Amino acid sequence: MRTTSRLLSLVFAAALAACEGAEGPIGPQGLPGQDGSPGQNGQDGLPGADGQPGQDGLPGDPGISTGELTGVVTELSGGTVVAGAELVFDPPAVAAVTTALDGSYTVTLPIGVYVVTATHGDWPAATGTVSIVAAANETLDLELRSWKAESDTCLLCHAAADPGIVEDYKTGRMAPYVSCQDCHGSNVVGAPGHNPMPTAQTCAACHPNQYRGHQANRHSIGYQRTFEAGRLDDLPPCATDQNPDSGGTATCQNCHKVEQKCDSCHTRHLFGPEQARNPLACATCHMGPDHSQWEIYQTSKHGVVYAAEGEGSAPTCATCHMPRKRVDANNVPYTDHDLSFGIAYGPVGGMPSHRSLRRGGQLPYVVSGGVLSDNPAFDPDALADMTGADGTPDSVLYPDDRDGTLVQVVDTVEVLTARRAEMLSVCTACHAQSYAADRLDIADGMHDNAHIIVDEAGDILRALYFDGLLLPPTPNSPGRPNNPDAALGSLVLGGPMLYRDLTAIERYYFKMYKYDFVKTWHGAYHMNPDYAHWYGWAEMNLSFADIADEALDTRRDFALETAIELGLPFVWDVPYQGVYWNIGSMTEAYDLFPAGTTSVDANGSGTPTTYTGLTFH
Repeated sequence: MRTTSRLLSLVFAAALAACEGAEGPIGPQGLPGQDGSPGQNGQDGLPGADGQPGQDGLPGDPGISTGELTGVVTELSGGTVVAGAELVFDPPAVAAVTTALDGSYTVTLPIGVYVVTATHGDWPAATGTVSIVAAANETLDLELRSWKAESDTCLLCHAAADPGIVEDYKTGRMAPYVSCQDCHGSNVVGAPGHNPMPTAQTCAACHPNQYRGHQANRHSIGYQRTFEAGRLDDLPPCATDQNPDSGGTATCQNCHKVEQKCDSCHTRHLFGPEQARNPLACATCHMGPDHSQWEIYQTSKHGVVYAAEGEGSAPTCATCHMPRKRVDANNVPYTDHDLSFGIAYGPVGGMPSHRSLRRGGQLPYVVSGGVLSDNPAFDPDALADMTGADGTPDSVLYPDDRDGTLVQVVDTVEVLTARRAEMLSVCTACHAQSYAADRLDIADGMHDNAHIIVDEAGDILRALYFDGLLLPPTPNSPGRPNNPDAALGSLVLGGPMLYRDLTAIERYYFKMYKYDFVKTWHGAYHMNPDYAHWYGWAEMNLSFADIADEALDTRRDFALETAIELGLPFVWDVPYQGVYWNIGSMTEAYDLFPAGTTSVDANGSGTPTTYTGLTFH
């Protein structure tokens, strides 16, 4: 009771303190209670009765027995893998599959026997047969050939004799369509020269539009032009058997036979357009001192950008000289192969020089409304027109040399203007019309001025020749053989000049005309200032100075010899054999041989010489 009373007193005191706001002490925590005793486990119940049996399920899918087929598709010529080849199966149990980058394929097939066919682009198909067994792995490797099977007869021998060209043929883009026999004929009897070499006409069977363009441009008269120069006949034999035309094989023919073949640009036997588009394809022939187009292009801004950044970054030879992308009658695109189409000189400069060739009396183009279009009467298979035939072959060594000389028609202003418009359409793909027109106008003027110097130098030489002052003086004199091309006449100047047995003044003229003159205007048209000036214009003027001084010395010697022989008390005062230019222009201030002149006192004797049969410029 005391304990209870005491607890009540404490509770009352705490409540009172709370009312008064005082905080009482916390009492001690009580002890935890004890756990109770564990209960007993219950007994297991009795098992229940068995249920009724279930119904049987539907019969299962018995399955199809399959096997796995793997393999690799390679290319027969080099054993290289063929990615992207398509394989189809007969019977068609599965869809077609495509080879991976490593040429491999994997496919699961039902059991059975299959014919597997692999194709790749236009290559002939390759086939094989395989038997698929359940749960087994089979392998079938296939080899694709990239050429027509008819060629195998030729490749059997030529793979050993000419391995390089065989590999080129096998990997070339024409191999699936063209056999060796298509180009070289069907004679398969192995012997040296047993098949003819293809010509441009051979290619025309498949490429008639490209052939027409080729026959319309100056490449198509390249071989005949060498005969007209007479140089082939003037070259010494080079072969040990002293074959008289072997000198031409070493020099002129490899380039000038572009007239007869297409592989000057499309290297045999790949025949890829990628090669022909590269400026290096042109460099083989268009280089050197007499036609430095490659060197001029290579060091022009166009060429520098191309070399630095690659194809598509700058115009190439093909960009400017083969710009016409056309479509044939079957709507198939092709590139016109008339490399001369946009070449023009004269619409502004007023001195037309570009010449077109005729075949069967027809020019390749007609003009309508200032636009050049194909002349339907132009026959690309007709021979180029010739003039001056005398019935005597011009060459005793080359039966291909036709009698006479090629007719080259000076284009009319209308034609030249249309050509210039065509070239400007190429330039304006990158440049403003006004800029391109101005640069071509300037090049025309450079061409014009260079012609003036060349023509004046030619007048000086023709007058010396007429006066008998070139030593030896006549073509029949010892040391001065006739030009092998008799149709050219006695004194030959310009492109057909030989370079042996010349006098010093003729040598100067040869260098000026063949080297300096061409570099001047080639440099100007190809936008290469250094070639136009230092390699061209400057060298032209230096060569002209040599010619003028040599002519003056020759005539002074003649005047002195005449004074001695005749006992004259004086020596003629020989005029300077040249041209003085007004400062700041190319207008002639003094010309010893002006146009239309027939009588000139070139020797200073006081008795003018009448020059019959000569036309001074």
